[in-house]
Amino acid sequence: MADHFYTTDPNGELAMNAGYWLEGVACQVFPNQMTNTASFYRWFNPNTGDHFYTTDPGGELAPASGYIQEGISCYVYLGQQQSTTAFYRWYNPNTSDHFYTTDPNGELAPSSGYRYEGIACYVYPQMQQNSIPLYRWLNTNSGDHFYTTDPGGEAAPTSGYVLEGIACYVLLNQNAHLKEFYRWFNPGSGDHFYTLDPKGELASTSGYVFEGVACYVYDDPEPNTVSLFRWFQPNTGDHFYTTDPGGELAPSSGYVLEGIACNVFANPTSNTVPFFRWWNPGGCQQKITVHFKSLLPITNAIRDFWINQFSAMGQLYMGGGVSVRLGTIEDLSNNMALQPLRNLNVGTCPLGTATTPNQTSLFANRNNAGSNDIVVFLVTSLVNSIVPPTNLVGCATSPAGQPGCAVVQTNAAWLVAHEVGHVLGLTHVCQPPGIPCSATSSDSLMFPSTSWTNPPPDLSSSEYTTMLNSKLSDNC
Repeated sequence: MADHFYTTDPNGELAMNAGYWLEGVACQVFPNQMTNTASFYRWFNPNTGDHFYTTDPGGELAPASGYIQEGISCYVYLGQQQSTTAFYRWYNPNTSDHFYTTDPNGELAPSSGYRYEGIACYVYPQMQQNSIPLYRWLNTNSGDHFYTTDPGGEAAPTSGYVLEGIACYVLLNQNAHLKEFYRWFNPGSGDHFYTLDPKGELASTSGYVFEGVACYVYDDPEPNTVSLFRWFQPNTGDHFYTTDPGGELAPSSGYVLEGIACNVFANPTSNTVPFFRWWNPGGCQQKITVHFKSLLPITNAIRDFWINQFSAMGQLYMGGGVSVRLGTIEDLSNNMALQPLRNLNVGTCPLGTATTPNQTSLFANRNNAGSNDIVVFLVTSLVNSIVPPTNLVGCATSPAGQPGCAVVQTNAAWLVAHEVGHVLGLTHVCQPPGIPCSATSSDSLMFPSTSWTNPPPDLSSSEYTTMLNSKLSDNC
């Protein structure tokens, strides 16, 4: 299984537990359209003739009961808003009909065999700005109630339905230009597929299952947006999305361009969030688990630092068959007992020697980390007793049985990869004056400073072997 997975969740939802590694941020998207609103999805059961409406993009129990999604009927409120009222849902088990009304008593529903199923959403009982009527139709033969914003009733008049009037008033749209970016998953191939089409294009007939709305994006170009291109690998069945018109490495990896999926922002803008890209290459990959704990408040800048460090490490390690699993991310800045450790005394920071009292205190904080998991602590500075003093940005000396390292925030993209390499048993490729450096030493990840040349830095086959043989690396 080879698959690219995209999500607004910085922890990757379940990706980090399923062999995926973070490749970074694909683009910037919107997490919602309008506060407290939702799509009102329409489902249809061809066996019973019933139309069913819900704000749940997964359709509640509808898919498992033979219903087919027919798209978005309109937009409604999830909670009570000014001038809105509840839209109550009733169900008749004898006719299999779902009935919706603003009448808390259900009109004639209780006396007609319907049972109350709760509040479906909130709507306007009278016309409001940016609202439109939601018409109610009744099929006198099947007993099905049908709701649509189309005053002509779509195909209802020619299918035995009669108009019963206006049920309520709903939102025509949330943001006239923003659209749902739907996520589908194929359990057979392992591929995740994203599309603006609420019916999934061909996904629904190709073994894919609907997983809801991934985010909100633009259908057409808007100021400052860029295209998000969709590529497909016919051999692996993987779909790949990127803002790079050249497809990054996709063309040379057998991917074919399928066009523009949508339009997004390349850089953060008002109300957007990162759309993270994760990659599972399939096959057997040994795994290490890395946790991130910050003594500094986790701001957007620190979050971005960690994302960049984690993705750079994942890409580099994957070249040798080592998959990096993201463990937990913990903000320790409110722990007053740990504040004196922000400026962490690391002594001379030699590998394999005793830790300082500061390090012993800090590395004891391994909440939710397994015995073989690696914990990376972010501190303000690393205070050292090296003569002459050195501006350390990382130190991988840790107490026995508590594998980890401490780093400071820096622009050096492979700092964490370097320090975690030490934790996995790697040593510096040179260490003057005892081990002199050559002209190419600075090409290596394990160069004793962050001034790498020819990035990304290199790891040799023997270094990969050392990492794979580490007791901290789990077999497939």
